[in-house]
Amino acid sequence: MKITKAEILWTRQCNLSCSYCSMASGEKHQGTIEQWQKGFENLSALGCGFAAFYGAEPLIDFDGLPEAMRTCADLDIDTTVITSGFAQRFKEKVSILHEHGLHSLSMSYDVVSGDASVTAKHKKCLPGLEFFKSLGPYRDTAAIATVTAENVLEVTRNIEFLTQNDIWFFFDIIHFDRGQTGSKCKGKQGLKQLSFNTEEKRSNLIQMLEEVLVLKKKGYLCHSSEIYLSWIKRNIEDIYSWNCADQDSFPAWVTVNYDGVVYPCDDFQPRYAIEPIYVWDLEKRWKEFCEYWKPIVQAGCPGCCWNTHIDAHAIKEGKLLFSDYVHRKEKM
Repeated sequence: MKITKAEILWTRQCNLSCSYCSMASGEKHQGTIEQWQKGFENLSALGCGFAAFYGAEPLIDFDGLPEAMRTCADLDIDTTVITSGFAQRFKEKVSILHEHGLHSLSMSYDVVSGDASVTAKHKKCLPGLEFFKSLGPYRDTAAIATVTAENVLEVTRNIEFLTQNDIWFFFDIIHFDRGQTGSKCKGKQGLKQLSFNTEEKRSNLIQMLEEVLVLKKKGYLCHSSEIYLSWIKRNIEDIYSWNCADQDSFPAWVTVNYDGVVYPCDDFQPRYAIEPIYVWDLEKRWKEFCEYWKPIVQAGCPGCCWNTHIDAHAIKEGKLLFSDYVHRKEKM
């Protein structure tokens, strides 16, 4: 196994404008269906067992997406689509994707004061996930949130509520652009009230982490692994210091951009100094990809605490079960 998962930035189109996201630059996905199918075959050959489709808003750029789901299903690659719920014909599109093998849906569950887009997404989440569950067999549904200094003490209550509704809670700690090329996050200016930049705010974060660890031991549906939660707690003074290229298991995942170009991350995408490596060529250029990107990431990325990134390496290193990450149900 060379990678555990792939992130597919299917499109950069979006009809919302969230305060800490810079993903919506407007580009549509490129490449033929045949190229993408070859790309998924490459990912499968490298060991990829899970692909998350997002972008900005993947359901806006719908052409080719059902075929992508079917190809992944045929290759036994589990998939999820991360959506705001604001695409036109949402239910129709989700139904089509389910028919083509999508068995997991993830939707935004953020609430940030003063951010109309984020608050609007929150209202779409539960109805959207319940509709998806009504379509038939599903692997999981997930409510995704960005934990900030404003909402950190609400996390455990959300986990308890969502567990009662058979919905997993997935969260990341708020990130901001710290100068890395191609960051998906906006700058820290204007986000100071959301960041964990005081002892009191960090104390609240530690309290949340301890409460969530207890809930996980009791079987509540919190996606975040104990490895991830414990890492943040241990590194509370510098929670963004984890660097994937410092790991012997680098790379444990890849990010595929809307144009098929492969990067080591969705939050660090400097321009290639060589001919870009496309997902449909990835298997034959895998060694080149690894050798090219490791020193660049080590030298140029300031680090992160992205949930799935840390967990991807834990899976590859045998410290976390893939089944705990993907939440397969016994019967589909």
